[in-house]
This record gives sequence, structure tokens and C-alpha cells, in this order.
Amino acid sequence: MPLFIRKPTKISLGKARGADSHDTYLAVILVLASVELTSQALAEIKQMNVREQDIYGCNIEVQHESTFIVQFKEHVWSLIYKALPPRRNSQVAFSSLEEAKALLSEPARTYSPLTESDALEISKLLSTSAIYYSESDTVGISQYYLYNEEGALVERFFYEEGQPIQFQSKNRHIEVSSIRNAHKFVAEFMHEQNAYVPYIQDRRELVAGQRTCLYIEGLEAYDIECMDYVARK
Repeated sequence: MPLFIRKPTKISLGKARGADSHDTYLAVILVLASVELTSQALAEIKQMNVREQDIYGCNIEVQHESTFIVQFKEHVWSLIYKALPPRRNSQVAFSSLEEAKALLSEPARTYSPLTESDALEISKLLSTSAIYYSESDTVGISQYYLYNEEGALVERFFYEEGQPIQFQSKNRHIEVSSIRNAHKFVAEFMHEQNAYVPYIQDRRELVAGQRTCLYIEGLEAYDIECMDYVARK
């Protein structure tokens, strides 16, 4: 499986809350809904035509824009994670030279990362809370957007290393000057939402058309409540 999640060391995954992802590049959406409803909403707003349900531990054929929706045991939020774009399968057998030329001459498939707009649309469609969160240790950026069940932006935080912190909230008044540690602030926010964002990493490159078993390295089957797969042919 191409995914790896680092389990917390001092507490069980089921009890973990906050964010343990400050030392990687990551973009995820958290949705306060079941995996089934979340994957259905994502497939609809992104016009994905592949949706495999409850497939943890099962084999699937890798498609384009592979997106995993997972809920951990003892957690109420479903987490959406989009893998890096797959490369073409160089081992495909062609029936003719013309077929090979036709396939290789096809333009590269577009890849659209998860954005705060996706979180907004899912929030409105499901009438539930959603959080867009992204982190990049390379460029030193950390940000989140919290939407309520009406699709309204409730809180926004943006930090870039060397730049002033940006913070707006409709629910609480916090002076930006009082935020001393951006990563700690984000972790505390996630904890207050009863949410958890682990360290997630693509373990190996996906290959379009190949079959792979969907499991997460670093976790056990009992850590997973449910997992869906959404993609595009």
C-alpha cells in the first residue's frame, strides 16, 4: 500500500487529538460525517466516476486522482487524503504499434489537489462542519479553514515562516500577538474540535492500471473504522 501513517507514541490512535503533521507536506479535509456520506459528497462535487466503498484490506485497480477517505476508530471526523498523481504503467502490453503510439501521445492528465473550496462545498452539501488543513515543512506554511454546517467560514488561520500570522474567527477573540507557536496553536485548535490529523506520507508511487491492496502501513486493521476510495478513470 502506498500510504504510511505514523501512530502517536504516548497515546492510542483512538484517543489521539490534535495535529502531528508539522514535519511533512500535507493537505487534508476533515468532515464531520461518516465515510460513506463523505465519499459520496466528494465524488459528486469533484465529478469522480470511481467510488469503492468499505475497501480497507481489499484489492483495487489504481485510477487517476486517487483519493482515500478514512475514519479511525473512536473518531467522529472522516479524513480525506489525496495521493500524488500516478504514473503511466510502462509494462502494459499493446496489441499494436498504433495502439502504443496513440496512448503515449495522449496529453498528461490534470491533477487537482484538495483545496479549501472543496471543504466549503462538502460542508454545504452535507450540512455539516468541515476543515481544510495544509502543512508544508519545505516552505514553512501552515493553514486551516473551518466551515460550519451552513457552509459559512467560521475560522481561518494562516502562517508562513518569517511573515505575520493571519487569524480571523467568528467564535473567539484571540490577539495574533499572543500566538507564540503556530504549530502548537493548530494542534490545540484540532484538539478543541475533537479532531486529529496524523503524519501521513505516500510510501510509494502509484501506477495507473495496476492493482494494489488498500491498507495503511503503520496501522492495524482495528485502528480503522472504515475506508473508501474515490478516483477518476
